Amino acid sequence: METFVMKGTDKVEWGTGNQYGVVTDWTQLENLQPDSVLRTKNNGTLAGQVPEDKDSPLFTIYTAPEPGSITIGVMEQRPAVMQKLFNTIWSAANSTLVVLAKEKVANLAIRITSRPVNGRKAIITYMNVDALTGYSNNIAKTVQENLAITGTILPWFYLGQEAHYIMQWVNEDGTPINSLPVNVSAGADTTSTTASKALTGTATAAAGKTIVQTYWSQVSGPNSASMTAPTALANTVGGLITGVYVFRLTAVDSAGVENSATVKLTATVA
Repeated sequence: METFVMKGTDKVEWGTGNQYGVVTDWTQLENLQPDSVLRTKNNGTLAGQVPEDKDSPLFTIYTAPEPGSITIGVMEQRPAVMQKLFNTIWSAANSTLVVLAKEKVANLAIRITSRPVNGRKAIITYMNVDALTGYSNNIAKTVQENLAITGTILPWFYLGQEAHYIMQWVNEDGTPINSLPVNVSAGADTTSTTASKALTGTATAAAGKTIVQTYWSQVSGPNSASMTAPTALANTVGGLITGVYVFRLTAVDSAGVENSATVKLTATVA
């Protein structure tokens, strides 16, 4: 079975957000505060409406949730980062940054890549985030003051529908994972007049992948049949008695994607 686990932050990228999902200025946001990346999703509510003369709801009313949020801590107050998050006047000649009184709502696109687990990473992309920025930590000898970005997740348009984010699973090297299933056949339904029957299946992996495991199992039948080669495509089942059996062939590919097919065997054994 495939294992998809999110754990840790490998990197965060950001760009200019919009409601159309087109971002052309992705850059990496470096020096993240440890354990500071957090995303939240609020749930809507269902309230049952009970008629005066009844004891149970006749219908329910759905109330949409408040928008979700995303928070990120940044350990370095680099001028280029500050200009993206605050209303500023920057003088490069003397490295002076004036932060203006009018608060800036930065419209951002944010892309989070998790650390690899079991050879896989997740990439979560938010195309439309309105962000405000403050500070965290004291200005002290033992800790540095961090930028604290808090964003409200807004919808963007995807194929004519509103979307919140994209999640893509990739290999550790960043290449996309092909999750197309294995093409499996357990053969056509068949019959037998003897106590054994040869079954032959096929398994073909999607492009770029290979078959790493196949195995037969019995789904149903009047008794438990024996198998001569349960991990091979060609397998003989034995110990049959009169009745209907169903056997399943399962195949697993090199990406951990599995698929299965069944075959019905009708036995008439004297």
